[in-house]
Amino acid sequence: MPVPDFIAELRDLGYEVDASPVPQLQGNIVVRFPFQIPLGSKSGEVITMGFIPPPDYPMTCPSGPYMTPHVLPLNTSTTEPPYGGVSDASGAFGQQWQYWSRPYNGWAQGERNAKAYMRHIKHLFHLI
Repeated sequence: MPVPDFIAELRDLGYEVDASPVPQLQGNIVVRFPFQIPLGSKSGEVITMGFIPPPDYPMTCPSGPYMTPHVLPLNTSTTEPPYGGVSDASGAFGQQWQYWSRPYNGWAQGERNAKAYMRHIKHLFHLI
């Protein structure tokens, strides 16, 4: 039960997770939850964070982050973080959602759990 495990791990971290299948994503489960940005120039702002946990979690890292409202301007002309690789995600998530292409390259060597993934996500905000 990999997807429920990811959801349970997020809930254990204190996040109020909503999970539902999305027809546009062939029924994959999307998790969403309120998230207060902890670091960086947007510190203190509350957004809705979203992820698509893979069916083979924890072998594979969740995709994302997805968020609404937009935190950064859309920028697909470069993939260079922190401002590149930011694209529109309204097709899968709804209006005003964006996707940041920010792979967690340390996943395979790390703890492979929601706590480790959320450390990665928090670090991303430190960069902006």
